[in-house]
Amino acid sequence: MAIAMNDAGDAMTLNPQGQWVPTQTAHNPTTGETLALDGGQWKPVPAGANPQWSASDLGVAAMRGVPVAGGVYEQSMSPADLARAKNFDVAHPYLSTGAKMAGGVVGTSAALAALPETGLAAAIGGPMLGAARGATPLARMFSGAAGGAGLGAADAATRGENPVTGAAIGGVTGAAAPALARAVDSARGALGSALAPVNRTTPAANMMRVGNVDFPLTGPEAAGNVEGQRYLENARQGTLGPAAKAQADAFDAARGQAQAAAQQAIRSSVGGAPQTVHDAAQIAQEGVQQQQALDRAYAQAHYENFGQMQGSIAPQAFANMGGAIRNQLAQGTQPAVIDDLITPAASRMLSHIDTTLGSAPINIQNRAVPITAPTAPGTQVAGVTLQGVDQVRKQLGSIASAANNRADARASKLVMDAFDQHIQNSVDSALYSGDPNALGALQDARRIWSTYMQTYQPQGAVGGIVQKMLGAKGATPSYDDIARWMYGANNIGASGTARGVAQQLRSILGEQSPQWQAVQQGLLSKILDATQGAAPAGAQKMATILDRFLTGPGQQFAREVLPPQTTALLDQYRQIMHRITPLRGAINTSGTAYHLASMARWTLNALMTIAGHHVAGPLGAIAGYAGHNVTDAMARGLNARAVARQLYSPAAAPLYAPRSAVGPLERYAGIAARAAPIGR
Repeated sequence: MAIAMNDAGDAMTLNPQGQWVPTQTAHNPTTGETLALDGGQWKPVPAGANPQWSASDLGVAAMRGVPVAGGVYEQSMSPADLARAKNFDVAHPYLSTGAKMAGGVVGTSAALAALPETGLAAAIGGPMLGAARGATPLARMFSGAAGGAGLGAADAATRGENPVTGAAIGGVTGAAAPALARAVDSARGALGSALAPVNRTTPAANMMRVGNVDFPLTGPEAAGNVEGQRYLENARQGTLGPAAKAQADAFDAARGQAQAAAQQAIRSSVGGAPQTVHDAAQIAQEGVQQQQALDRAYAQAHYENFGQMQGSIAPQAFANMGGAIRNQLAQGTQPAVIDDLITPAASRMLSHIDTTLGSAPINIQNRAVPITAPTAPGTQVAGVTLQGVDQVRKQLGSIASAANNRADARASKLVMDAFDQHIQNSVDSALYSGDPNALGALQDARRIWSTYMQTYQPQGAVGGIVQKMLGAKGATPSYDDIARWMYGANNIGASGTARGVAQQLRSILGEQSPQWQAVQQGLLSKILDATQGAAPAGAQKMATILDRFLTGPGQQFAREVLPPQTTALLDQYRQIMHRITPLRGAINTSGTAYHLASMARWTLNALMTIAGHHVAGPLGAIAGYAGHNVTDAMARGLNARAVARQLYSPAAAPLYAPRSAVGPLERYAGIAARAAPIGR
């Protein structure tokens, strides 16, 4: 049954019918307690709240506040002293609570200081005494929870209370303590920063430029301050409240516009409209096909013009032509050695000269001539016209193309050069008759046709790609294939094939053509619109792409495709991407910061509510809850100002950011948390 003292000082007991009735009382002279008769048993009556107190009461409360040691101390106290101490708790709850917390902090800190700095005792004793250990906030939270639970259970056992309840309370407070201590540290610095005037200029105080475009930087980015970057990242995640997040989002939106303007400045530097990689490949292929048709028609027109010109060389000019060429080859500064084994192509060329122009009669085969041909109807061309000479030269060129070693290729070229020189000497002599411009027209036609063949049928991989773009042999490449050939598969412009294709396309399309500008715009799209999955590449990825393109294996390709003013703008953009790439440790990649902050706020709210209830009952709980929300709202407002200062103030301004290292307040926050006299 329950016993209580009414306002008049009479002892009352609760009878079985639920009514409070007076009961007999007695005084225990030994303990100073008042006893009341409760159903046949004498039980202590709760003492009234005596307002009188002295410094000794504060000292006793401080001693009782030391975890574990305080419980042992209570067990050694006389009943009268313990009753007086509990009366002090009731009469002066704030003084008692403050004294207990001070005693807990001092006593536990002294015990912690007595531990060795290293070794098993430090590893076990530190967390057990409230020192949260761990490299990350999450690790320190678990360390604080474990240490707080152990300390709480031991403390409850020494006070004769339920160890399970003590462990639960100690675990919760120990887990929350490091996060709350860091929040206090952040709030302290944020308050100082927030109260300072905010230099919110438009544009921001810290700028880098891409051409004429200003690109804003935050203060921590400009200063290379990892702590400040971490602080702003917390704001972006909502950890510092919606007002702070709105500040960060507004700055990022303005930066996004500046970034778009910077990219547009880069694209505008090459001319033409922006093009996707796919569209650039299509425009390039169509441009190559159109230009090839024009160049072929141009080369054929020169041969047709030459074919209508009259000119012939007297047969005497070719008498012993083969011998004359052999003498010329043998008398050079580097005489040519021609045999059937090492230089078979050159050897066949000399034999062909002997059997065509050097024979008697001259025999230039053309099985397509009319039967009216002078000799051997259907098989020969009579007379040595320049058209006939060109036919022999083409035959010699076909033979020379079969040379498969360097010696044979060199010898074949010497034979062809000697042949051309002999023809030139013959035209310049009295043995030539006809249009004096015919040989020049033939040489122009040869040169133009040679350029055409080198452009559209070059040797190696580049020639094969150009032929595929032209649709040779039924090739139907996709635009993705063409883009890969033009720009490279992985690293942009890193392969020699991509550089060769770029050179060939520029030669075909022309540097000032809209088609070449489309190729350049497609390259810029491949760089600037690079993606990570479905999202645009972040600053770090973009910086890496530009590093490889401008200073790594793609730099030669960059010079081949883009004008110098464009690569200069890209380099400025590259430096900005490096500057805005978060420093190591600035980003919480696990994404737990927001959840931990929410947990800390919830825990602090609960603790303030519990503490208020402990001090003043239901009204105290309401006051504690309301007080937390008021202070939280104030803190969020201050955070918003602090974030604005970080965003817009010059890099040289003294900007606050939480420390990267774990401070003593956070490390030993469990001491103060466990010293709180909740449940005592």
